[in-house]
Amino acid sequence: MNVLIWVNQFPTFSETFIRDQIINLKKNNLKIKIFCNYRNDSELDALCTYEKYALINDRVCLDEIIPKNKFIRILTVLSILCNSLFSANFLIYIKSLNFFKYGKESLNLVLFFIVEFLIKNKIEIIHAHFGPNGNKASVFKELGMPIKLYTTFHGYDIRLGIEKGGGVYNSLFKNADGIIAIAPYNKEKLINFGAPKSVLIDLPNGIDVAFFNRSTPVSLEGKITILSVARLVPEKGVLLFLKALKLFKEKHVKIDLMYSVIGEGPLREQLEGFIKTHKMGTYVKLLGSKNTKEVRHLMTNSDIFVLSSLTEVLPTVLLEAQASSMPILATHVGAVKQMLTDEAQVVIPNSVEALKNGLEELVVKRDSWRVIGEGNRKNVLNFYDIKKITQTLLCKYKNEG
Repeated sequence: MNVLIWVNQFPTFSETFIRDQIINLKKNNLKIKIFCNYRNDSELDALCTYEKYALINDRVCLDEIIPKNKFIRILTVLSILCNSLFSANFLIYIKSLNFFKYGKESLNLVLFFIVEFLIKNKIEIIHAHFGPNGNKASVFKELGMPIKLYTTFHGYDIRLGIEKGGGVYNSLFKNADGIIAIAPYNKEKLINFGAPKSVLIDLPNGIDVAFFNRSTPVSLEGKITILSVARLVPEKGVLLFLKALKLFKEKHVKIDLMYSVIGEGPLREQLEGFIKTHKMGTYVKLLGSKNTKEVRHLMTNSDIFVLSSLTEVLPTVLLEAQASSMPILATHVGAVKQMLTDEAQVVIPNSVEALKNGLEELVVKRDSWRVIGEGNRKNVLNFYDIKKITQTLLCKYKNEG
């Protein structure tokens, strides 16, 4: 089975769930192409420890399949049309040139060369990640290509539908063979947008649970190590937790702790300023971006995981933290409550006081951290193991359930 994974760019640190999905599809002997709207090689470290899968060799960026010289581009189109004149694909090529219907994408021959790429690579399934990419891929169903189209909605695409109205996905909803909701929140919104219930699929993101297996138990005495993994942007609420941590330390002076944040983003300077102003540098570290192996090391050697987001759907980092047997403090956003066990401290979002109180309650339970961590790992094994989720996805691809 030849599958095209359609993404904005690949790889990225914030979308390791896509990388893991691709790896597991390859393990099941599917032939994969990773089609990217944009080329970005700044995050190649996201493939660290996965070199044996040679995922970068499966990647094709849009600018690679379209000749840069306009004259050569036109000559190539004429040659392909001549060679396909008596084939079943000729009409598909011609339809892709209908710039009255498809506008700029047709006029600049983007659609034509994507059609050629799909035909050349005998693509049977397009699996788009994020709704806008599903919209782009739906055009090829309209053109009459014999492909199946699946699209997974994650986070920003749901927010886009809320902001602009669900009608922005009408083309996708009309042509999709499967629309994947990773959480009940997404499913509810997709139904509101007008997605047909007949094509909706409940399937969360999964992780490689074995990869995050912990060797060092959480500490029941001495310094408490706290970890967050988040882009340094407002919606992740890192500044909120810093404020909560400041209040916690003022109240519990004798508690020795270290808070580390993995991630990079535009708020770094502001966060550094807050840390400096409030003399928190002795117990707060902004570590910047880290590859998956480094994230695993820090997760499996830290005591508490904190997610202080203002908005989420199904944050993969909470799956990784649970697989790492960490007690968790998180905000009640998206599907966070559903993806955690009852032992997690889940507090209202956008509240410094709630985060401080949640941390206090978690610290009080310190004697139970190892038991809590074991329960968290079992939860991920039962419901979010990428191997099980991949088997479900394969059944959907084959229309077997």
